[in-house]
Amino acid sequence: MISILIVTHFSLGDSYRQIMKHFFGDSVPETFVIGSNTLDTQDSLLPKIQQVIERIPEDQPILILTDIFGATPCNVLNYIEASRSISVIAGINICMLVKAVQDANKYDDVAEFAQEVVKTAKKGIITYSLNKSPT
Repeated sequence: MISILIVTHFSLGDSYRQIMKHFFGDSVPETFVIGSNTLDTQDSLLPKIQQVIERIPEDQPILILTDIFGATPCNVLNYIEASRSISVIAGINICMLVKAVQDANKYDDVAEFAQEVVKTAKKGIITYSLNKSPT
């Protein structure tokens, strides 16, 4: 089983977790969430992330989902010291999270799992036109 950690700006991660509980009820696997605020720096955010990682069993790989590549919640992940397998996906969306929650217990290889989650996320991004008839 792969553990899921969401690291985002403010309470965005909590909102994603609430949506998953709405979709799946009590069957949602434990999902860890860390939200950064305007006062957080890489130095203050890193220990919070390390503490959560230390709570996850050592033999469990971790998939970290973050909101924006290049922003503090994502950048700080480059400084994580861990001897376990961790993959990061930047650009979290609901399709991605649904796939991650549904299939986290089906994979052992977090890198392979991350690729599948990204494929699903991309399929969930569409554009369409609203055809309105003239009045």
